[in-house]
Amino acid sequence: MSNHSKDASMKQHIEACQASNLSQAVYCQQHKIPSHIFSYYRKKLGYVSSSKQVNTNNQLIPINLLANSPTSNAIKVSHTNGFSLEINSDTNLNQLKSILDLLRTVS
Repeated sequence: MSNHSKDASMKQHIEACQASNLSQAVYCQQHKIPSHIFSYYRKKLGYVSSSKQVNTNNQLIPINLLANSPTSNAIKVSHTNGFSLEINSDTNLNQLKSILDLLRTVS
């Protein structure tokens, strides 16, 4: 497949994903597209993420946690590039900021 046709194909996927109201991760999973490839083409083709999908000022986003979750005692944060971080409920939260600062330095 030529670069031009690949760009056109990915442009169609990006537009279809936006129209579907699915998350990028779910859309990619349904269409068997690696998330990092989708993200690459979204940036390459000049698509700007909506503010609800990406925090562009690199600040932490507040989340609400449910007390006594019956399914797990951990929080799992996943990035579209496949990277994920799992934080157990017994993690020392004073160390969490240092861990997140370190992760920001990793591309």
